[in-house]
Amino acid sequence: MDDAFHGLDARIAEVAEKFWCRWKYCFGDRLVDPVAIKLAKAPLVLDVTTLHNIQAHKPPIRPPRSSQNASPKEWRKVGLYISRTPCLFTPWLIEAVSVDVARLLDQAGIPNVLWGWLALALAASDQGNHEVQFVIADDKVDDAKKVLAAAGFTACTHPKCFELSDDRFPEDQWRDIFLNGTPEQRSAVAIASMAFDRYHPVAAVHYHTEKQSDEYRLLSLYKKSAQLWWLPTMNVGPPAKDDRNLTTSDSNRLPTGKNRTGPWTGQYPIQVLTPWALLEGLIFLFCRDFGHLQEMDQKLWFGMILFFMPHDDEVRYKIGPRFVDAWGAVKSRIPEGMNQFVPFFKLRSELILAGELPDIPPNKAHMFE
Repeated sequence: MDDAFHGLDARIAEVAEKFWCRWKYCFGDRLVDPVAIKLAKAPLVLDVTTLHNIQAHKPPIRPPRSSQNASPKEWRKVGLYISRTPCLFTPWLIEAVSVDVARLLDQAGIPNVLWGWLALALAASDQGNHEVQFVIADDKVDDAKKVLAAAGFTACTHPKCFELSDDRFPEDQWRDIFLNGTPEQRSAVAIASMAFDRYHPVAAVHYHTEKQSDEYRLLSLYKKSAQLWWLPTMNVGPPAKDDRNLTTSDSNRLPTGKNRTGPWTGQYPIQVLTPWALLEGLIFLFCRDFGHLQEMDQKLWFGMILFFMPHDDEVRYKIGPRFVDAWGAVKSRIPEGMNQFVPFFKLRSELILAGELPDIPPNKAHMFE
């Protein structure tokens, strides 16, 4: 194993070495310290104050202090914030944004499903991401904007908002700081470039939610055709109790423990994918985005798939037959010497031949040029 990851938790080191090419940064003749590398597991939340002319965000939880870690002042200088610990999923915090949004959409007759990192927190692992994401019916986007506007949410329309790029922290925006900045600035930039949610699919519409919540800073709505095209139906209200793909956030069908946040009992029920359907959905997206210019396949979708690894016994017998080999490859259930991604590529070919895989979305990595 690369000396850059010596002494790290084995799982973190393996993920770092295999899937994130930017984990290794040199500061003169030394590498970023192990503490800084561990901090890269934290999510990335950009400070958009200079772009949106809004009141500055509250400072993030203070990072561990050492001679090689940037202070909050340095984080602000490079224009970003990174949270340090998972959000506390207390009832008031859930209700503050995700429950309210689901309730508003339901009341307006807009089909919706909780998506992204919050869905992953229910099904596999809470990573403390500060973004609320929903998938809605394609033809209801304009209706959703009207409903949310009436409730006090203001859609972001800034033409150069970072959320309009697949890469929330594009290299051309921080290269000079990394090469010429102070050691603290360079450390801040290096850690931000390794955030697990640096890459993301661009939403149909997004909102900066400082007025609604101190913790959740972003609300994103995605079209069903862009994320869950394979889902047979998506209706308003709770799904059938025996629905294979959908359940609700308060359902006892959701697993507990192992760093998961659900079920959210005592709260308004939100439609969410079952754990096995979410895993299948991520495999679908990996297959679709294979070869994406920003490597969304590995830097986002495969990274999310890996969070299911501790839950193999809960999903391996419930995923569809065509996903078994791909998931088995993640768990190393493949012939010795076989590349881990061979089953994924085989599945991708089968999906394309069957007409079940949309084209790779247009790349939006160079919006700042």
